[in-house]
Amino acid sequence: MNKFRHLKILITVQLVAFILLIVAITYPVDSLLDPLLQEYLLQEEIFDENLSTALLTFWIFAFILVLINLIAFISLLFKKIWAKKAYIYTTFLFLPMSLFVGATVDHAIISTLDDIMIFTSGMIVALLMYTNVYEE
Repeated sequence: MNKFRHLKILITVQLVAFILLIVAITYPVDSLLDPLLQEYLLQEEIFDENLSTALLTFWIFAFILVLINLIAFISLLFKKIWAKKAYIYTTFLFLPMSLFVGATVDHAIISTLDDIMIFTSGMIVALLMYTNVYEE
């Protein structure tokens, strides 16, 4: 198998995990959590209603970063040279952002799909950094 085929497989796995994650987030899995965790989520929703300027700026930056990452992610399939650097840089910019999110409560399904996405993203970054996936 050539390296580009490996990249396509990893992108497909990550894309399927992303679609399943979107479906799992829209499905009301919060009702499956323990009552104590449901109460915590209600308190967090009340707290999030009062958005500060710094928090709003953070979410706008995160949204722009996600868009750039998604565009680079799709462009990798079309063998765009710039997509390689854009995907690597945006993926590494996601790492310190998790320090500012705080405590989260998720269902195991959502957490598993998120872990699959993180794992495949790391594999894609390693493949892009240490090999030339576009050579035949």
